[in-house]
Formats: sequence, structure tokens, C-alpha cells
Amino acid sequence: MGQTPSAQAHTKKFPVLSEKDSEPIAGQYDVVIVGSGYGGAIAACRSARAGKSVCLLERGREFRPGEFPEQFAAVRQQVQLKLPGLDYEGKGLELYDFVVSDDITVLRGCGLGGSSLINAGVAMDTDPRVLRDDSWPQDFQQDLFNFKDDIKRATDMLKPTPYPHEPEKFKELKKVAQGIQKQVLDIEDMDSVLRRTKNTQLDKICYKAPVFINFDNNTGKM
Repeated sequence: MGQTPSAQAHTKKFPVLSEKDSEPIAGQYDVVIVGSGYGGAIAACRSARAGKSVCLLERGREFRPGEFPEQFAAVRQQVQLKLPGLDYEGKGLELYDFVVSDDITVLRGCGLGGSSLINAGVAMDTDPRVLRDDSWPQDFQQDLFNFKDDIKRATDMLKPTPYPHEPEKFKELKKVAQGIQKQVLDIEDMDSVLRRTKNTQLDKICYKAPVFINFDNNTGKM
């Protein structure tokens, strides 16, 4: 992943937390943890604070500030994909790790820090309908009271900041939407509208909203 000289200088300001080879690994530890994501990192931290010797193993590499992909071309080089019945597409060390099965598609972070590297630290409450699904094991369904208590304990420890119900940017976008008098359609509606109106001129029913968003790193504003 190429970096400009200034970006390299910025990266070097931060310490390297991981070891790239096996030489520092001792023959025995009190605790060995595989995976450095939210679960593994917290387990390692708690174990170390309790006075245990800890070995934390991570398949992915360490990404320091300035080393994350910022352009689409660089992002494409940091994708690995596992499809049903097929081997991994990629080298197995790319940052964005997609696992696709017949029932679910999972995006994981591959690197020191796990999925915390790619999800921006955003957490959402579990939809109650998910917990009521009959697909869960019976023991889990009977233990929902303790599960909710565990969620409360985690929330009290992490102290997440609630996201505003209506941030300023949403208010501005609402004003833009109110100013658009023409019909605005979702792409999913396009086929049915064309058949109903017998209109093949997409520009007659779709319009570009007058919105300009600038992600300028120099200003720090959107």
C-alpha cells in the first residue's frame, strides 16, 4: 500500500504494537487468545490486568494511522472473499474480509484490532424481533433475561454516546427534499414505473437532487 513521504513520516510517529515473527513468543502462557477484535482484545486486557501472562494471536497485520486505504483502487487491493465451496479470493491478509454463505453474509476486519478497524465504533441495539426468532437455541431463548443484563453491563462499561435523533445534516437534507417538487424514485421502483407508464425515458421520471457533499480532509467538514 503506497504512501506519500509525508504520510510515511506521520505513520512513523506511532509505535508498533505487534511482533512480526515468533521469536518473542514464550513456550508457555497463562492465557492464549486467538483474535484481537472486540472480544479478544478485551479478554487479553482483563487477563493481563489480573496478572496473567497473555499471548494474543492475530492473523492480520497491524495498520497504523496513515496506512489505511483511502482510494477505491487501494480498497480493492484490501478485499478478501470466501464463497460457498470455494477457496479464499485474496491472500487471506486483506483488511476487508467477506464471508458469504447460503444463509448470511459477514464482513469482518482482518488486522490487529479485528472488525473495530472498519466499523467506526458504531453499535446498535438488537431489534427485539431478532431475539424472538425461533431459530435461536432453546437455552438461549430461556436465558434472554441474563442476556439483556449482560448488554446493560457492557453499555455501562463502554459508555457509548447516543447518536442524535436528527443531526444538523439530516435537517439540511430534509430542507433540500422539501424543495424538490418533482417526483423522486428509488432505483427499486424503476422497472415497475417504466412498465406502468410505458416510458423508456429515465430522465423524464428521475432527477438528480441538487446536493453537493465535499469530504475535504483539510477542512474537517462534510
